[in-house]
Amino acid sequence: MKKFKLALVAMTLVMLWSCGKYEDGPAISLRSKTGRLAGTWVYDKVLQNGVDVTDQSTEGETFEFTIERDGTYSTVFSYTFFGQVTSGEDNGTWEFGDDETFTTKSNNSNFSQTVTITRLTNSEFWTKSTDSNGDVTEVHYKTK
Repeated sequence: MKKFKLALVAMTLVMLWSCGKYEDGPAISLRSKTGRLAGTWVYDKVLQNGVDVTDQSTEGETFEFTIERDGTYSTVFSYTFFGQVTSGEDNGTWEFGDDETFTTKSNNSNFSQTVTITRLTNSEFWTKSTDSNGDVTEVHYKTK
């Protein structure tokens, strides 16, 4: 009986350790990562090199990112640039990488983007990417 209890404790510890996959959590979730990711997301916060630029980068902008369980996504966006309103849509496919990465590929162009997921809960989806200049952009999404 002691061996069974020891094995049960060991399995539980391994499961808990492996569930804390993302840099900013959660430590454990009963939903799959696909289940947590599926839904419609909107901007909550944008950080550039650790500085909150949400008001600058999303002012006058709307953005909805809908992720489906079947590996497809769609976006609807609108922004104002020099008084000119531009709006549009995009759709494509998405997939998880072997690590904490998430890649989208547009059906409308050759655009593909890979970001690192740092937090993924039922209501929060945070990503981080580094551009060729070394600038780090973090985008925090929340459910719509």
